[in-house]
Amino acid sequence: MGEPIIKVDRLTKRYGSVTALAEVSAQVQPGEFLALLGPSGCGKTTLLRLIAGFIDPSEGEIVIEGVSMNRVPPDQRPVNTVFQNYALFPHLTVRDNLAFGPRRKRVAREEIDKLVAEALEMVGMEAFSKRYPSELSGGQQQRIALSRAIINKPKVLLLDEPLGALDLKLRKRMQIELKRLHEQLRMTFIYVTHDQEEALVMADRIAVMGEGRIVQLGTGQEIYREPNSRYVADFIGDANLLDCEIDHEGWLRLGDATGERLFRPAEAGDQRRVTLMVRPEHVKLGEPKAESEAVLLKGRLRDLIFVGSGTKFVVALDSGHEIVAESSSNALSEQLEQGAEITLHWRAEHARVLNK
Repeated sequence: MGEPIIKVDRLTKRYGSVTALAEVSAQVQPGEFLALLGPSGCGKTTLLRLIAGFIDPSEGEIVIEGVSMNRVPPDQRPVNTVFQNYALFPHLTVRDNLAFGPRRKRVAREEIDKLVAEALEMVGMEAFSKRYPSELSGGQQQRIALSRAIINKPKVLLLDEPLGALDLKLRKRMQIELKRLHEQLRMTFIYVTHDQEEALVMADRIAVMGEGRIVQLGTGQEIYREPNSRYVADFIGDANLLDCEIDHEGWLRLGDATGERLFRPAEAGDQRRVTLMVRPEHVKLGEPKAESEAVLLKGRLRDLIFVGSGTKFVVALDSGHEIVAESSSNALSEQLEQGAEITLHWRAEHARVLNK
């Protein structure tokens, strides 16, 4: 990797006795799409607002392109922000909304016309230049908000849950458009969201946040396949999380040391009480072809959930635990009834033992 465009070092923000952000350190590469992901109150918007300069840090430093931003006002930082509520001027046309930034910078009129035309073309809104925001749909307003943010060609685009006010279908379409726009511009995007699917679809890397800290930072595949904690495993994707204990012989047992023996994990370390994570798509129904390669459990089918692309099977295990299996085929659901005895299995390498 080359020199990062953004570095935050031990960044902390306190409001009286409340710590909203606690010693966060991270680097963002030029042209990267980084998602800040987490529940409400985890610190993701606070981190974004600190980078934008809307609030000042209590401790730590923000560096953009090698220059400390701690005392630089927002309008002098090489960043622009897109908000969830779009923040368009209602009394200005689309064209004048886009031209507002360049005019403040005293850009020549001919250059403004060119920039506005390029920005409208980029988001497919050329035919709407004379309309007012109230005459646009939510998706159209969001496109204009994006184009207004990029017209000044900032080094970094900060996006604070910009799709949160849209309906599900439009939000999914805008995710693809945003990803395409990022690939076209190769501008650095930092994107705040609480939607894990949104982060997985768009981002090059994801910073999962909790209690004012970055809990794990990596690619979507890394975080999905190798979460470093129960918190991350539970937040990214669907996961079966089973409380387990490792006995004195190194076997993983369901529940406690007297529970059903599953397998010998290689990565358990010195912990005795652990969490076993296995994704629903890795849990198979029926007997395994090679028992020596599989973890096998028995139970009864408690529920069938049709999810369009397949079916989820909720199984109550004989041990009293519950586990969900997911199949991309709906044919099996037609052969099973609630209460039916069922066997589950998965390969040991598809499970992950989490120490916390």
